[in-house]
Amino acid sequence: MKKILVTLTLAAFCAAETFAAPMGPAFTYQGRLNDGGAPANGNYDVTFTLHDDPVNVASVGTYIILSAVPVTNGLFTVQLNASGEFGPNAFNGQARWLQIGVRTNSANNAFNNFTFLTPRQPLDATPQAMFALNASNAVNASFAAGVADGAITSSKLAAGSVGAQQLAPGALSWSSLAGIPAGFGDGVDNDTTYSAGAGLSLSGTNQFTVNFSGTGSADTAAHSDHGHFGANWSGNSSSFGLVVANSSTSGSGLYAQQGTSGGAAVPFGYKAAVWGESSGGDGVYGAAGSAFGTGVYGYATHASGANYGVYGQSDSTNGVGVLARGSGTTGTALRIANGAIRVSGAGTNTPTPAFVHTVTGANVKTNFFNYKGSVIDNPYCNNDPNAILIVTPRLFGEVAVVAFYDYGLGFAANRWVIAPADMDRGIGVDNQFSVLVIKP
Repeated sequence: MKKILVTLTLAAFCAAETFAAPMGPAFTYQGRLNDGGAPANGNYDVTFTLHDDPVNVASVGTYIILSAVPVTNGLFTVQLNASGEFGPNAFNGQARWLQIGVRTNSANNAFNNFTFLTPRQPLDATPQAMFALNASNAVNASFAAGVADGAITSSKLAAGSVGAQQLAPGALSWSSLAGIPAGFGDGVDNDTTYSAGAGLSLSGTNQFTVNFSGTGSADTAAHSDHGHFGANWSGNSSSFGLVVANSSTSGSGLYAQQGTSGGAAVPFGYKAAVWGESSGGDGVYGAAGSAFGTGVYGYATHASGANYGVYGQSDSTNGVGVLARGSGTTGTALRIANGAIRVSGAGTNTPTPAFVHTVTGANVKTNFFNYKGSVIDNPYCNNDPNAILIVTPRLFGEVAVVAFYDYGLGFAANRWVIAPADMDRGIGVDNQFSVLVIKP
């Protein structure tokens, strides 16, 4: 069992000058420690907690643990509250008690419990602690009251020692100042010459105005991060009304969004002069009122490569990649000026709307009328009796054929069949036919 006998002393300071530096929050604590009934010697860990009551658990501020405090003949001296652990208002004139705990300092020190002194030790005032801040202020106020008016001049003040924070609002007025330069007596600066910088104009009454450029009615200067949402621009130009130029080789020029976007992420590496998305309408819409105009015009200028003047795509199984619509029965829905219509990936028996059908022993079927025909297996016409098939033989001299949908003729249910126009004639294996499927 360890017993601590303590006395509290504060280092006594005498103010040698009226304007001595203020003390910090630390104070010195001296105590006596007995170990086993004899004065302790060695290093001990000591903990201190400040309380405002001799028994209540609540503490003032946080605890302090001092490790390896040297104890000689039972005496030790420590400095407490050096970092303000007890808080800025720990000592406000109210009674305070210290809860003190001690343990030996050894290799297994972290596993040793503190032995706490009972009862808590009261902190008594010392002469220096009685010198309160308000007493210091009172001395300074008494000293200031004895200073004659005009006794303190600018030569006795350090540069920058008196500023706006040291003066009460309204403490100074023109009438209370001496040595005012000519032209300042009425509170108006009449002699200073001002000049207008870039974007500003200065009138004869020393009034600055902003030089606004371009059109518009606003009379305020805008921040650099201001927005133009909902703004309208109009004018007359033989060139472009609006230019958005992005010199990056990996970006897009202009992005426009309607609603909550179209839900399509920009493909990696995709670049566009105009990128439009819409959740409730058209991504890009064009209308031309000219007799020779074009609503939307696409032009791929590179002379080589698989580029596209206009590209359309639909992810819906009922959608249309590109829709062409004419006006009435005399209008034209689609006109091809130059080039041919090509179907990507088309080839022999390919699952494309245009393909080459080859007659094989496997697809030649004989129905219950003993007629032969070659069954077509293509996803664009299978199970669709409304499809329109254009069939042409690929070699001269091949038998004339017809294409029809099998409604139960015994060839193959729900499939299109190519058969000789003269059903009494057979259809030769390896004969080939070019087929174009048009969906109504």
